[in-house]
Amino acid sequence: VGVEGAGRVIIFQDLTELRRLQEDVTRAEQFAALGRVAAGLAHEVRNPLAAMIGCLHLLRSDDSRIDADNRRMLEIVHREAERLSGLVQDFLKYARPAPPRLGEVRLAPLVEDTAATARHGVKTARVEVADVVDVAVVVDADQLRQVLWNMIGNADAMLAAAGRKGVVRLTAYVEGDVVRIDVDDDGPGVADDVRDRVFEPFFTTRSDGNGLGLATCQQLMRQNGGAIGVDTSPLGGARFTVRLPLQRDAVVVDA
Repeated sequence: VGVEGAGRVIIFQDLTELRRLQEDVTRAEQFAALGRVAAGLAHEVRNPLAAMIGCLHLLRSDDSRIDADNRRMLEIVHREAERLSGLVQDFLKYARPAPPRLGEVRLAPLVEDTAATARHGVKTARVEVADVVDVAVVVDADQLRQVLWNMIGNADAMLAAAGRKGVVRLTAYVEGDVVRIDVDDDGPGVADDVRDRVFEPFFTTRSDGNGLGLATCQQLMRQNGGAIGVDTSPLGGARFTVRLPLQRDAVVVDA
């Protein structure tokens, strides 16, 4: 029953941030459980693997009594044991990344130095640096370098898989209260049906990948208060974007 002169007050509340915080708490709990599993994995798998690889080294050092067929099988066992050992190491880096050593860092020199180093390691891509705003970010400089290097290497691998050369371009600019670093390439890009899965551990579209590189990058950036996204690049390939909080009026130090 309405009352003359009475009104209603409708309050709208944006729950986006609350839900994001709830998701972060859930994710942190999941990673804590994953870290405990990783500790058991290190003990139960890595140590026996090291013993196996050591024995294989000894067998390979004196294989004069091994015929050609058995020598070939020995090489296969050794190769696969090394590959499994590498997978265990990569998984542990993802599950239990080193805590970030945060500091105020100038962005432009860090991006330019990372690109210069990457030029010596890529096989098919031409690494370019476009406009990079020189602002301060609070981040673990080594971890941000690792993330950028991984994304450049991922773009280079995608170009190599497509059988052609191309370009990888880095750009950094301020977007509101966020510093945004774009890594663009003109490769085959990321298909729409897998875009939501590229940061999942063990998901990969590459025959030579283990699906932990981008997952580890996302984990590292979350530790640093940022995040990574993927979209279509204006160059025609993929665009991976790192977002970090902008530190206004910060006293910067060299990266």
